[in-house]
Amino acid sequence: MAINKAGLFRPKFGALFTAADGISPIAVITSFLLTGVAPPGWNHWGHLSRSTLPSVNTNSGDSTSLGTWLQENTDTFTADPTESIEYTLNQMDALTIAGLSALHGHSVSALELWSSGPHRCAKWVPSAKGAWSQQPVADGVDDYASMKFTLSVQQPDPSLGVAALADPDNGIAPYPTITAPTMLFFDYSVFE
Repeated sequence: MAINKAGLFRPKFGALFTAADGISPIAVITSFLLTGVAPPGWNHWGHLSRSTLPSVNTNSGDSTSLGTWLQENTDTFTADPTESIEYTLNQMDALTIAGLSALHGHSVSALELWSSGPHRCAKWVPSAKGAWSQQPVADGVDDYASMKFTLSVQQPDPSLGVAALADPDNGIAPYPTITAPTMLFFDYSVFE
């Protein structure tokens, strides 16, 4: 395969947006901007840490051997696979802190926007449970204070028809499957 230089992407800047659970960004995808501009119904969560980038954590579904006092290994239980995304936010204004507190424990639709030069790419999680996993922490004299916000990825409601929105030939790729995606990725051509 030849290298497509235009397809090489260095995400120097990023932003996190959320809306009500299941809300699709597709009709307004070009309206998402890093500068704080969000389409109606979406919230922009301010500055994310440049030194601590978003991280994806995957648990493939561990198996646990169950037993009683009388007999070991009576059964095996396998947990469902889980995936979460952790963001480190630096914006400490009242709107961000109050807004993230309100999202704690609730399901949201989330869009992660990446930017490199004139190009933008995005990842949409149709349904994720939000958790404010750390109170604001001061990281020292030279660094901004930060707080952690985690999205636990959920399987979206089948009635949302998320699978039908996947269009890999036109820059909208599903993950992990086409039939039941929990995320959709938008390449830069979707924004042009």
